[in-house]
Amino acid sequence: MSNDKPLISVIMPVKNNKRFFPKAVESVLNQNFEDWELVIVEGFSDDGTSDLADEYAETDKRIRVFHEDEWIYESLNIGISRCSGEYVTFLNSDDLFMQGALKKAAEYIKEYGVDLFLFAVKTVTCDAEQRVLSDDSEDVIAFMPNEFVLNGNLECRSNWATILRIGLLNNQLNVYKKSVIKDLRFRNDIFGADYYFNLEMLPRMKSIAYYPECLYRFNAYKDVPGMNASVGKYYPYLHIMHNDFYYKSIEIFATHGCLNEDVLRLLRRKRIAEFEGELVAYTSDSCKLSLEQRLYELFAYTADLFEIFLIENAFKDYENKVLSVSYSLISFLNEDAGKMTTVCNGIKAIFEADEGGEADINAIFAMVRDYYNPAHIGVTVCNKLLE
Repeated sequence: MSNDKPLISVIMPVKNNKRFFPKAVESVLNQNFEDWELVIVEGFSDDGTSDLADEYAETDKRIRVFHEDEWIYESLNIGISRCSGEYVTFLNSDDLFMQGALKKAAEYIKEYGVDLFLFAVKTVTCDAEQRVLSDDSEDVIAFMPNEFVLNGNLECRSNWATILRIGLLNNQLNVYKKSVIKDLRFRNDIFGADYYFNLEMLPRMKSIAYYPECLYRFNAYKDVPGMNASVGKYYPYLHIMHNDFYYKSIEIFATHGCLNEDVLRLLRRKRIAEFEGELVAYTSDSCKLSLEQRLYELFAYTADLFEIFLIENAFKDYENKVLSVSYSLISFLNEDAGKMTTVCNGIKAIFEADEGGEADINAIFAMVRDYYNPAHIGVTVCNKLLE
């Protein structure tokens, strides 16, 4: 470290991850750059992770450990408040820095003095030994193959939409100037707090650089229990969280004079893509809702986004997707649908007709007119039957 103040602080939250935690730490220790500190925020693990973290701190003075029993995002807040680096970045305890990651960040920092350094993140599907099964790095780089350096509010804000479009706001795996973000906090009530944090961070950045190489390896573990816990999982707040993202994005862009029809189209399409993830979540083993509750939310939330679907000419497509997911749930759960019975009967009638049976037109019409179907899902089928 230079003058006891490192250039880059790496913050790593960890709890009960003795299996992969050492590999994440080693990916920092093995960097070909030394002016860093590693701040480990450890959550009172009971599998030996806590002792292991302390051992790392004893053997390398650049590693500091704080034992705090908090969820991941509050752990990041703690790390930011207690780190001493000029810049801050983050590393999940089951992921890896690529060799040269910190050196490349330091080069951009020293040459351009940027407030924010962005880079590509590759997702590696791997097994329990972190052996690579698939790697999306070529696709990630192809999406944005060109380096850029932005200076000044006008140039930065003119490129916010590009930064959003290529997914650079989707996670906290960036390098931030600490003085710019030190009073910002990650929300600790949603799993997508990194995106919300980045939205609030963006207007503060007066200089931004992007390097088109994968410096971070996000590990998507296949058939490893307990890993990638939030991927595809049902959360009661999922739809509301995505709405928060959508309206917060509009607010940020509008407040700073960057909102136009192209940006609105980008945000609408992003919201629609998020809704597709919501549909998948209702089929997850983590969703413990009854059939009645699942159908109610599916149909209510489709209506909530009805205007967005219409503007983007996507209603028919998502009408079919909602019907398909609903029919799968009806078939799999085989439960009483309660107040969604009329809707349930209409869905069955649609798919029984598709399978060669005679269409129960009355059941389908009743579903379309039902109080609990405010978006009138199934109306496309009705129109075809009336032709």
